[in-house]
Amino acid sequence: TCLSAVSALTRLVDKRFDRLGFLLPQILSLLGACIHHESEAVARIGVEAEKQLLLAIGGRCSDSQWMKIADHLHKLFNSTLPSELTRSTKQANNGPTSGASPNHRVTGALRGHGSALPFDSSEVVTKCVVQLLLIDLVYRVVFREHYDSVPAQAVQTILDALHLSFKFAHSFNVRLDIREKLKKLGFMRDMKQLPGLLKQEREGICVYFRLLVKLYSTTSSRECAEKLSQVSIDVVTSLQRKEKFLKTPEGGGLGTPKAADPVKVMEFEREVAGLIPLVSDVILGSLMELPNEMFAENCGDWIFPMLCDLILVDDRGIRSKVQQIMSTKVRPILGSSSTPQSSSSTGLPPSS
Repeated sequence: TCLSAVSALTRLVDKRFDRLGFLLPQILSLLGACIHHESEAVARIGVEAEKQLLLAIGGRCSDSQWMKIADHLHKLFNSTLPSELTRSTKQANNGPTSGASPNHRVTGALRGHGSALPFDSSEVVTKCVVQLLLIDLVYRVVFREHYDSVPAQAVQTILDALHLSFKFAHSFNVRLDIREKLKKLGFMRDMKQLPGLLKQEREGICVYFRLLVKLYSTTSSRECAEKLSQVSIDVVTSLQRKEKFLKTPEGGGLGTPKAADPVKVMEFEREVAGLIPLVSDVILGSLMELPNEMFAENCGDWIFPMLCDLILVDDRGIRSKVQQIMSTKVRPILGSSSTPQSSSSTGLPPSS
């Protein structure tokens, strides 16, 4: 079977990597063929085999071999994006506009032949599964096990792949109109909620941010700091915007008996529930672990303003984490310019 064959291959390469290392590109290509298979079962076998292979040989790979692995992973992420989900969006945007409402154009783009979906549903689902499995592979292989063996350039290539994945997922998730049409046409019809890539977006950001913090901690790259700033602000802004909407009459807030758009409300509630641990555990948790000198370098530019914004969010856990960071990270920065303890604690000038 496919499983036994790739398992045997993985064990062989692990045992004889000193002699078979030159075949790494061909081995990765073979596993990539499994990952690209339309069958979810075969694709899962391919990703798992690649993960086990890289876990086994990662510490013995040279910089050039890691660059090949990184390029291979980037190609996998790019080629397994479920782009069929957004293709209809482009058709809707580029289609005729006169005399037709946006909803009518979107419906037409998605309808395809009659009322059938314009793509193979099982193939798209397989791609969605593969994206999640690849994100997990990067987390386990690169972040947890072999980070010290991976050259910075290869890490950056892998980060670009993760960025590609979660930005694609985000571009689909924000299109509630498309997601509603897909559900009506039968895509993921058995689900109570709209079809979406919320987990892909959330998990992609999570691994991206953690890996980026690690790269920043080891390289002190300003480019890494700017990327940390951008993704943090994007996530926090998204959380604030959705919480604000849910408090409006349109979102069912302010004692409104019935929300104007219940589907949008339900989706925003789901997204807020997913964003809270992303902000609290990943973003704020990583900032807590950032070396003090690196925290201080970024505090005034974006960390402190972001913390001030987070004071206003509803989740108590986030506010508690903000308080911890203010106390343990921000306060020492301010301490060097503070007034003497006696005056700051009592509000009175020091006694003579």
